[in-house]
Amino acid sequence: MWTLAVVNDATPLLSKTLSNPVQRKELLERLTDDPEASVTVRRWIEEIETNGDGDFLNTGGGLLGPVWDRIRERLSESEDLVPGTRVGRYQILHTVGAGGMGSVYAAYDPELDRKVAIKILHPATVSGDRAEMARERLRREARALAQLSHPHVVAVHDVGTYEDQLFLAMEFVEGGDAAAWLKERRRSPNEIIDLFLRAGRGLAAAHSVGLVHRDFKPHNLLVGTDGRVRVADFGLARPPVDEGSFGQDPSAPIDHLTRVGTILGTPAYMAPEQLEGTDFDERSDQFAFCVAVWESLFGRRPFPGSTLGELASSFANGTIQEPNDLRGVSGGTIRILKRGLSIDPKLRYPSMDSLLDELERVPLRKRRRRLLGGLAGMLVLIAGLIIWLVNHDGSQVCDGSRALLEGIWDQPTMDQIHMAFIATGRPFAQDTWTTVESALNTYTDAWVDHRRDACEATRLRGEQSTTLMDLRMICLEDNRQELRALIDFFSRADSQVVLKATEAVSNLTPLEHCDDAASLMAKGPLPPDPSSRTTVSTLQIQYSKAKALFAIGKYHETEQTLTPLIEEAETTGYLPLSAKIRTLHARLQAQLSQFEQARTEFREALALAIKSRNDRLAAQISTRLVHLVGSQMGAYEDGHAWAQLARAWFDRIGNSGEFLPLILGYEATIFREEGMTEEATASAQKALESATRIFGRQDPRLAPYLDIMATQLRLSGRLHEALELYLEARALLVSVSGPHHPDILTVLINIGGLYDEMSQPDKAESTLREALELSTEVYGRDHMQTGLILTTLGNVVSRTGRFEEGLNLHKQALTVFETTHGKDSFLLVYPLGGAGEALFRMGRLDEALSFLKRELNILEHNPSRQGLLGVCKLFLAQSMWQSRNDLANTRRLIQEARPDLVDAGPLAQRYLLELDQFARTLPGGLQ
Repeated sequence: MWTLAVVNDATPLLSKTLSNPVQRKELLERLTDDPEASVTVRRWIEEIETNGDGDFLNTGGGLLGPVWDRIRERLSESEDLVPGTRVGRYQILHTVGAGGMGSVYAAYDPELDRKVAIKILHPATVSGDRAEMARERLRREARALAQLSHPHVVAVHDVGTYEDQLFLAMEFVEGGDAAAWLKERRRSPNEIIDLFLRAGRGLAAAHSVGLVHRDFKPHNLLVGTDGRVRVADFGLARPPVDEGSFGQDPSAPIDHLTRVGTILGTPAYMAPEQLEGTDFDERSDQFAFCVAVWESLFGRRPFPGSTLGELASSFANGTIQEPNDLRGVSGGTIRILKRGLSIDPKLRYPSMDSLLDELERVPLRKRRRRLLGGLAGMLVLIAGLIIWLVNHDGSQVCDGSRALLEGIWDQPTMDQIHMAFIATGRPFAQDTWTTVESALNTYTDAWVDHRRDACEATRLRGEQSTTLMDLRMICLEDNRQELRALIDFFSRADSQVVLKATEAVSNLTPLEHCDDAASLMAKGPLPPDPSSRTTVSTLQIQYSKAKALFAIGKYHETEQTLTPLIEEAETTGYLPLSAKIRTLHARLQAQLSQFEQARTEFREALALAIKSRNDRLAAQISTRLVHLVGSQMGAYEDGHAWAQLARAWFDRIGNSGEFLPLILGYEATIFREEGMTEEATASAQKALESATRIFGRQDPRLAPYLDIMATQLRLSGRLHEALELYLEARALLVSVSGPHHPDILTVLINIGGLYDEMSQPDKAESTLREALELSTEVYGRDHMQTGLILTTLGNVVSRTGRFEEGLNLHKQALTVFETTHGKDSFLLVYPLGGAGEALFRMGRLDEALSFLKRELNILEHNPSRQGLLGVCKLFLAQSMWQSRNDLANTRRLIQEARPDLVDAGPLAQRYLLELDQFARTLPGGLQ
């Protein structure tokens, strides 16, 4: 039953609205789609006009039942704030929407120059005797949520009061809710589970600070344009065992959201104990979570019923209605969801994390029986596959894609790869396997979905031609061969394979390329004669093998496999394949530091890509030339020209994908090499913003862009900001590869060096020793990465006054670099300079001069390294003066060093100060 207390809470606002001709007209306009409510309101208006007041409302006469509740819903909508209204320090921009507990607005925060979401509790919700209770509950909610800093929970920034109404200032999420996301297109079970797993972690985080959401459902999950899901609308969340509940009308529709004074939540997703108004806890949210997942997977809820009474009856029976179509979802997944849907809370999982851990471990998809018999033998001949497709019934053909992955990615293969990874003994093997398994599950599920769509678009929906279907199938078959080749190497993995596995999987050709009709049609069909088609198919398989070898770092084997293919591909006359093979060969040459050969090969590949009208490949080649020519070869102007061309290519195809941030990141590096700090910082910022839009803030692929931006901030003297980004990059890399994978080494070195610059030597040394231990374990002592850590650690140790220990570390690094890169490598300047400085500080001036002169000789061939050159000349000058009193050369070196140190920016300030102090000690100064 509805209670009089609930009615009286809202009557002041109702009376005010009905007494105002303009406001009551607006209310009636909003009720045009609800005749029953509209008639009721008109009757009240007549009563007011007849009696001259609205006192009858205060008795509750006529204000009971669902009709009144619907009127209250529209009544709250009349209180929308107009743009420009000030709520605290926030300026309202526009209305986002209204929920059962309040209205949400987009607003501008002038203090922090950002867009926020403002949620204001409805007046009808907090009027009367319950005002202070509701305010206090919202304050508790805000305090609890403010404790959270979780990527999958909407962040709460502030809480305040506006005209006796409480408001929350929250993170503004561009995008829509999960309900809309589910309706955009048919989502695969893998996509759905992945979304809810992430949302579930956010829910678990809320539980960790004592909050129960109480209204978890797809509408309360926000899916940002960055792809990140966030649990939102904690307007109903409150600490467990709070104020009592009131009864509900058993005929009320279960999708209706009730308010304070009644049961809180959406009954369709409520746990039985919540619906009854008895004690509830985190397990009630767990029940709602499982209802939402079940509904999203199978298209209907587990417990039938369209009213509260029917739903209560379903709970009493305890019978879950099985899905009509399992959609390939495994029995293990269904079993987990059913446990979370237990009527008795004690039979559910003890926590959300327990449920989520189980859900992550179980295989999502059922392993289907082979449906296509002897088709595997026909796949070598693409023509045979296409003929098979054309001559079979559409519904059968379009359901057979999963079988094509048997023997490539199935449970026996997974088990074999897992054992092979673990057998290497690498400390990061298990973490790598976990990441690889998840990524390949996602990729193979998507492959099945793409191939089914390619078939259905022609055979069932009639949306595309047979020719386009054939081209899409050929493209997907190429992806399958690439997948097969990589997984084959995984199944017999050695340490090198495990080291590169995560990166190799992330570089699999995106399946979206096979949906690009314009690009596929531009490249045209395979050669017409069967012999040439067979040759192309065979070469494609060999190319896939070479690409897999390159991806796992087997460069010698890549060369052996790839070189014969270049000439063989040319004999077929099929330019798209020749262009791909040439491109891979150029990448191999660049990886082996054969830069001139790589540039020539890239140009050949670019010409072939243009001739074959493969704009996407032409854009990718141009992007790689930005890095090769501009950064690796030091031809800065040419690098910028290639960047301009690459952007033009991507503008032409209309989709730059992840290559736009790559171009910007390469340009940032070139600008930095040129000493153009402002331009480098601007490019790095654009690269990070672009990558964030594409990948989202939680994707490990963002880490390189965080690192680039952090380095620019570091060079600009913004050390604390740089540290935040470095730490964020490290966290992302650890999340995908674990704490023992060498992928984190570069960022660890940067963090250690930055701590040193921030005058935190203890943190610097501990971070670098962690990096040294990891690098030595993974790569050994005689590796470039180990050498870089040794010399960086040497600098840190020397700055604590332990010069002998620092000198020893620099000498070890010098030996490493001479062994790996030769005696003239630029890398030698780091240990040479560090050793020279340590020897100078110890007063061993002749030894210092020997190291510093050798460093100077290398640096003078790299004039862009102003900072290093300036530091070298500073210590060379001091050593020369103190050992030989050579005033003329000392002054010359000081005069040359000063502009170099000035141009090097904030990081060189301490050396610039030392230079000025030293110059003042010279006879006559610098004159």
